[in-house]
Amino acid sequence: MTFSPKSTLRQHALQRREAITKSEHAAWSKDCCARLMRHITGLSNRPKVIAGYASIKSELDIFPLFSLLEAGPFITALPVVPPYHKVLAFYRWKTSDPLFDGRHAVREPSQEAALVVPDVVIVPLLAFDRTGHRLGYGGGYYDATLSTLKQENPALLAIGVGFSLQEVASLPAEPHDTMLDAVVTEKEIIGIE
Repeated sequence: MTFSPKSTLRQHALQRREAITKSEHAAWSKDCCARLMRHITGLSNRPKVIAGYASIKSELDIFPLFSLLEAGPFITALPVVPPYHKVLAFYRWKTSDPLFDGRHAVREPSQEAALVVPDVVIVPLLAFDRTGHRLGYGGGYYDATLSTLKQENPALLAIGVGFSLQEVASLPAEPHDTMLDAVVTEKEIIGIE
C-alpha cells in the first residue's frame, strides 16, 4: 500500500499537533483567540457574521473567541455537514447553545437556528504554509464551501487558525484547493498577499 504525499503529511501533522500538552493547548488556544479577535475587530470591511467550528481531536479551541465576539456586534455561527454534498451550511450559534452529534463526529448547532451567510470563515487545519495553502483531513468540505461562498461574495475572508508548530515550508497544491486569506497562530498573524 502506498501513501500520497498529502496522506503522509496528514499523519505527521496530526502527530505534531497531538504531542502538544493540555496546558500548552489551552494557553496557545487562548492566545490565538485574543490575536484573532484583534484581527477581526481591526478589519476595514466590518464583518458581521463570523463562522467558526467546534473543535475535534486536538484542533485549536476557538470557543474563547466566540465568547469575546458574542459580547460585541457580531453574529456567530457553526457549520452543519450536509448529507448529500460538500458545501457546509452555517447556523447561528452562541456558546450557551447546545451542540449535537453530526456527521464525521463533528458537533453541530441545531438546524432550527437561523441559517446565516458568513462574512468571515474561521477554518481548522492540520498544517499550513505562508502562501495560503492548508492541509485538512481530506474530505474537501472547506475547499468546496469556501469556493462556493467566494463566488457569491468575493469579499469573504477565510482565516485559518492553528498552532505555530503546524506550519510547514510548503504544501502540495491541487486545482480544487481554496486558498486562505490569512492564518492566525498563538504567535502571529500571517497575511496572505
